[in-house]
Amino acid sequence: LLLGLLISIGAVYLTFSNALFFSFAVGHPWILFFGWIGTIFWANSAGHSSSGTMALTSFYASTFLGGMFMAPVILRVASFDNGFTIITLALTTTTVTFLGLTAYVFVSRRNFSFMRGFLITGLLAVIGASLLNLLFPSGAFSFGISLAAALLFSGFILYDTSQVLQRAASIPPTLAALRFYLDFINLF
Repeated sequence: LLLGLLISIGAVYLTFSNALFFSFAVGHPWILFFGWIGTIFWANSAGHSSSGTMALTSFYASTFLGGMFMAPVILRVASFDNGFTIITLALTTTTVTFLGLTAYVFVSRRNFSFMRGFLITGLLAVIGASLLNLLFPSGAFSFGISLAAALLFSGFILYDTSQVLQRAASIPPTLAALRFYLDFINLF
C-alpha cells in the first residue's frame, strides 16, 4: 500500500513537472480515467491468476495512472489561497481515518462481511448520483455525494480489512494492497 501511494505521489509530481504528462492529463481526462479503470481490472485479474511479477506490474501501473489522474485536481486545489492546507488536512484526515478503522478491525476481530451488499449498493448509488451531478450541477448535492462517499469508503476500509484478516491465506498480497490503495484514494 505504501509503495503504491508513493508511486501515485511520484506520478503527481511527474505530471506537474513534465509538460507532456501535464497536457495529456488535463487534455484527456476521460482517456486517463478509463485507462486507470482498465489497469485496476488488470491488477485484479493478474492478482488472481498471474505470476507475482505481472501482479506487481499491474498494481504499480494502476497506482501510477491513479496519480496522473488525480494530479490536475490536486493542482487545482493547490492553486487556492489555502490550497496546501486543504490538501494537507485531507491527507491527514484520510490517514488517521484509515489507520483508526484498520486498527479497530485488528483489535476487535469483527467480521464485516455482512456489509458487502450495502457497500456495493452504496457504490452504485454514489456513481449514479455523481453522474447526475455532472448533468445537473449543484453545490449542495455535490456536498451530499462527498459525505456519502466518505462514509461509504470508510465502510469499505472496515470490510476489506476484515476480509484480508479472515481470508489472509486466499487473498494474494497484491490484491490486498490494491483494495487498501483504492479505499485510501477514494476516501482522500
